[in-house]
Amino acid sequence: MLTSNHPSDSESALYSKNMSAITDAKPVYHYWAGVASRNVYLFYTLGYNGKLDSITHKGDQPYPGTPEWSAGSGFTKSKMGQLPALSMGGVEIGQSRAILATLCKHFGIGSDLSVPDYAKSEELVDHASDIHNMLGKAHYGSDRTVAMDAVFGEGGGVKKALGAFEDHLDGTVTTGHLCYAAALNLFVRLQPDALDNFVKTKAFYDKIQENEGVKAANERSPYPYFKRNSD
Repeated sequence: MLTSNHPSDSESALYSKNMSAITDAKPVYHYWAGVASRNVYLFYTLGYNGKLDSITHKGDQPYPGTPEWSAGSGFTKSKMGQLPALSMGGVEIGQSRAILATLCKHFGIGSDLSVPDYAKSEELVDHASDIHNMLGKAHYGSDRTVAMDAVFGEGGGVKKALGAFEDHLDGTVTTGHLCYAAALNLFVRLQPDALDNFVKTKAFYDKIQENEGVKAANERSPYPYFKRNSD
C-alpha cells in the first residue's frame, strides 16, 4: 500500500498553529542585566536593526556561586545550566550563537544578503566570538594584569585581531559587522585607545556608535564583564 508524504489537513493546521505561536510570541532573553559580555553582540544587532525593544530582556537572575543560583528555581537556564537562554513560543534554547541566529531568522535580519555578504558576515560573527574567548582567557589568567598587557601589547592578540579584517568593513552592515563592532566595544572598554592605530577600523566603529539603536544597546550594558587589571 502506498502512503503519501504530504501532511493531512489536520497536521497542516496543527503545524500552522504551532508556527503562529512561535511567530507571534515576544522573545524573552534571559541574561544578567547591565553586564557587557556576549549579550552586546545580540543587542548591537537588534538595536541597529530597530528590534531591541521587540524582545523582553529578563535580567534578574542570581549569580553563579550563590545559593540561589544553585537552587535553580524561579529563573530560566539553558539545557547546560547556563546563561544566556531564549524562550519564544515553545522554543527554549541556549548558546549565544544559536540565539543570535534564531532571532535574526525571527526578525528577518539579513534575509536578503547575497552569498558573498553572508559569507563575510558569518566570518565576522565567528571572529567576534574568538575575540570574546581571547579576552576571557586573559581575564581568568593567573595574573590578569600581565595577561591583559600581553593581549593588548605589541604582538598580542588584539592588534592581530584588529588588523586581520579591515577589508571586510565596507558595504552592507550585516550581523557580522555588528557583532564585530560589539567586540571592538569590549576592547575600548578595557583600553580606550585600542583602535587608534587602525584608522579604517576606528572609522567603522565610530560610525556604528552613531546609530541610536546601538546607543541604546550600550545603555543596557553599562558594566564591563572583563577587567583590565587584577583585583
